[in-house]
Amino acid sequence: MTPLPGRSCDGCTTCCSVPAIEAAGFSKPPSVACAHCTGSGCAIYDLRPAPCRAFECGWQVLPIIPEALKPDRSGVLVVADEAAPPGYASATAIKFIFITDASIASLPLLECIAGLVHARAAVFAAAPGPAGHHSLKTLLNPRIEHAVEQRDAAGIALTLASIVAKLRDGPFERAS
Repeated sequence: MTPLPGRSCDGCTTCCSVPAIEAAGFSKPPSVACAHCTGSGCAIYDLRPAPCRAFECGWQVLPIIPEALKPDRSGVLVVADEAAPPGYASATAIKFIFITDASIASLPLLECIAGLVHARAAVFAAAPGPAGHHSLKTLLNPRIEHAVEQRDAAGIALTLASIVAKLRDGPFERAS
């Protein structure tokens, strides 16, 4: 997908540390900064591995993700998840990876998640594991649907904060 107008990385390197990267001759475990990350970009950008070239930041490509959720400012990385559970509007789910709690109760985040849940998109919350461990995720929809129907932003925020806190407790699976 093509990035939305005005949505460039511009110094954001969140995708250089959160996901695992596996490619021929290159391996980076999850929750570990890539050796090629300069802190403001990629030292081998023109030669970066195929998974890096294919990575799509939800903030860059999905119009429903608000400007305020740029990963380096919000502490939230939004990505498409591999598959939605049966019964949702799309075969692809949206995953919000909470790197920090900086935006967990922000109105732009809550409105975005509520809009997706209301539209019957499968929405996951995830917390990255410690260095070298996979993140944990859980489906948000059944836990916040009532609050979304009631337009209860405070209820959504409390439930989301509780879910993310529990995810952060693990247990996390070590990456191989």
